[in-house]
Amino acid sequence: MGKVSVWVIVACLYPAEAGVFAGRVVEDHSGNPLSRAEIRITRPHTAGIIAEIETDADGRFRTPDLPDADYVLRFSRFNYATVEVTTHARSGMLLRMVRFGAIAGRIADFEGHPVPYSRVVALTPSDAIVGTEDQNRPRGEYRIYGLAPGSYQVAILTSGESRTRRGVLLYPNNSAPRDFTVSGGEDYTGADFTLPDGPAFRVSAKADGS
Repeated sequence: MGKVSVWVIVACLYPAEAGVFAGRVVEDHSGNPLSRAEIRITRPHTAGIIAEIETDADGRFRTPDLPDADYVLRFSRFNYATVEVTTHARSGMLLRMVRFGAIAGRIADFEGHPVPYSRVVALTPSDAIVGTEDQNRPRGEYRIYGLAPGSYQVAILTSGESRTRRGVLLYPNNSAPRDFTVSGGEDYTGADFTLPDGPAFRVSAKADGS
């Protein structure tokens, strides 16, 4: 997945030691510290990596001594939006990373038997397919993760990749599809498709708070 542009706050609490970046990385939604966030340091408009470090168990980081100059710090962690900050060395940095959301459910007939399907996707308002489908789920189950903050609809694709084509079933129905809002780490579960032997279908769902 490509880098997602998400605005974050970087707080400079006190003057920096010369040539050192230091601070803490937390989850934006909860404020909890983020361990093992990867930090890659480069120079603006210059190829090559200056240094790579990780946050510790308390979400803290500290770089080696660096020459006085502007640097680009790229913060990344699985299932979080990547953040880039361009600045001079400073300590007391506080960086907040936004966690991606997920939507999950089952696809079954009225007797509860799993129903084969070609693909389940999350769609943006512009019909772009986003997120990643978990390929290791049991038959008849789906989970789409890696959803950046935004609004989404869920669809079963049985042919083509556009809701304007035949074979696209939206949740909970094509006439009034539901919007799933992700603002930071929401994990929607129980978005279950129950499909009869025809084009009509009904679903039920719940959302777990994160």
